[in-house]
Amino acid sequence: MTIEQSLMRIMKIAGGLTHGRGVSESILSRWTKGMTSFQNIGEEMEKMCGVAFTSSEQHVEMRESRIKRDTSDSKKLMDWFTQHQPFPKVADILCLTTGVVGDSTINCHMAKEIGLLSIDRIVGGDFETVKFYRKDRVLPLATMKNAIKISDETIPTTIFQRITIAKQFDEELEEFLKYELCPYPLPLFDDYGMRKGTKSTLYKAFTPTEKANLQGCVYVIDGGYLLHKVVWAGGQSFSSICESYISFVKSKYKDSAVVVFDGYPQEGTKYAERERRSRQQMSVDVMFDKTMIPTMPQEKFLGNMKNKIRLISMLKDNFAEAGIHTKQAQEDADTVIVTTAMDLAQQHNCVVIVGEDVNLLVIMISRCRDVNSNIYFLKPGKGAVSQLIFSPDCHPDQSISDNILFLHAMGGCDTTSASFKVGKMRFLQTLKKNPALTKTIQIFKDPTAHADAVINAGISFFTALYKLSDKESASLNKLRYKCYLRSAYKTSAQLASLPPTEAAAQQHSLRVYFQVQQWLGNEKDPEQ
Repeated sequence: MTIEQSLMRIMKIAGGLTHGRGVSESILSRWTKGMTSFQNIGEEMEKMCGVAFTSSEQHVEMRESRIKRDTSDSKKLMDWFTQHQPFPKVADILCLTTGVVGDSTINCHMAKEIGLLSIDRIVGGDFETVKFYRKDRVLPLATMKNAIKISDETIPTTIFQRITIAKQFDEELEEFLKYELCPYPLPLFDDYGMRKGTKSTLYKAFTPTEKANLQGCVYVIDGGYLLHKVVWAGGQSFSSICESYISFVKSKYKDSAVVVFDGYPQEGTKYAERERRSRQQMSVDVMFDKTMIPTMPQEKFLGNMKNKIRLISMLKDNFAEAGIHTKQAQEDADTVIVTTAMDLAQQHNCVVIVGEDVNLLVIMISRCRDVNSNIYFLKPGKGAVSQLIFSPDCHPDQSISDNILFLHAMGGCDTTSASFKVGKMRFLQTLKKNPALTKTIQIFKDPTAHADAVINAGISFFTALYKLSDKESASLNKLRYKCYLRSAYKTSAQLASLPPTEAAAQQHSLRVYFQVQQWLGNEKDPEQ
């Protein structure tokens, strides 16, 4: 801006120092050296003659009113970021979108200091001595090389392909395949984090009941399902929206219903999954009251966790005034919903859990099959799809019902990874084909289980899941090697389709154990 408004303007305006002829390459260096003197002479001539060579104002950013407005806007931004910290506090330089961590060579956060040092070198010299060196550049995260250092030697991350060519013996390749050979475990993770499967496919494993009599039942409603189920009419205030929720609950599920909402702590095992979902429906924070009318679509509004927290708080107050009982879990509401239904089942002839999340069904099957036969799960209909009602004994196989929490978590849920192109039904079929595993995976329901026992059980199940033949007996790493050899004969093969390494399977097994214990109501330290 300074160059354009002060130095170049006087030189380039018609009638100015260049007399309308412009600046040619042949005299560029001479003009550059004398530019400051020319500018001073030009200004003094304008003052003496009372004439200014000016055109319309080119930079509105330099106006006093604009500067005041920018200062005010900057203060608003700083105040907002002070209250809503969007960036994790980490010691490393981290890319927010890709997760790439910068090393000691990355200095983009020092751009101002580096720029000032470069200017200091220029001051006191002349134009011919000014030089810029590549080593003085500001290096952003984009300059990170796709390589790693091993014993001071740079190794590209295409190491896997090079290893398969450079290997001298097949035994070497089998040894190499014990390691990931890539930045993250491909069978369980992708570029965005843990792989996500389709949880709802698990409904296919269960048979709905047609004998349930729901007359006089007490309903326990999943608050997350309720938030999205009631459609907001256009032009409604939040007060009217709350009334819509009350009318929906009373008309569908009566005054005796209990609504259980999720909690939304700033940390927790499900926080990462909620952040992932919120990125699909990004929206701003809205400070609203009962009289305000929402200016954005319902799904977009609910995509922001802070908006959802404020709305739940408002709904709880309104439900209480209408005589509808509510609860809110510390984090995930699934376990609280089922335990609430179990408590109510001791006082009422029939209790119905209402929701769409398959988590509720598997927890009910696991915890109510042998205890409460008067509890049902209602999956509401949508459009041409009719509602479905499930009882705790909706699966005929006792071993599947007893271990349904493990099978669900092992196949991927909100806090565990799904396996690449391995569906939920395959996990159930693996247990059916290998009945001996039933005793092995019982360890996942033991609240006092040792980590080593959990890991061994998880690896045993993974080995059975990826086993190439019923007669084959091999370790998971050896099975990974055999699967790789078999994939070489296919027209297209992906490394993600290989079994996970034993190291990755260990961590996955511990995650599964932690989630199963949470569903069973046993609080564990996730860091342990």
